Amino acid sequence: MPARNTPVIGFMLITLLILPGHSAPALAQHNGDWDTLVLCEGMGDAVGLVREGRESGIDDNENQGVDMINRISAHAQTDLMPAINGFIDSSRQLPAVWAAPLFTHACLFNYLYDFATVERISRLIAYRCKLKEPDMKCIQEVFISLPQQQVI
Repeated sequence: MPARNTPVIGFMLITLLILPGHSAPALAQHNGDWDTLVLCEGMGDAVGLVREGRESGIDDNENQGVDMINRISAHAQTDLMPAINGFIDSSRQLPAVWAAPLFTHACLFNYLYDFATVERISRLIAYRCKLKEPDMKCIQEVFISLPQQQVI
């Protein structure tokens, strides 16, 4: 798996992906809390790395994303991997590069544990976007098209 500058790329991605398409009420929903935004974005990047590693056949013991999630789990004193695995299972029709921004959106709009919603939005993304080419404009349009720019 190629090394990437996850925090910088991720911050730019979330800024370009989530913020421009959101109205003031949507941003107010998470109160403009930058800590939440950065946490959700970082977790999204980690989930993307978990998926990339698994899709590449890398064992979880060697997976950089799993390591990141485990470190966050230790700090939070709760095992986050069952929820991450549930999310990954629910978004399995999307490639890893698409799952990361979906996780970020799910985190920001509080549907991480609603795996049926994750699956519906994953199907909507797969239907509306060409999955072979990462198109952040397309996924942003999907998010914007959601009722009240949130969840379906």
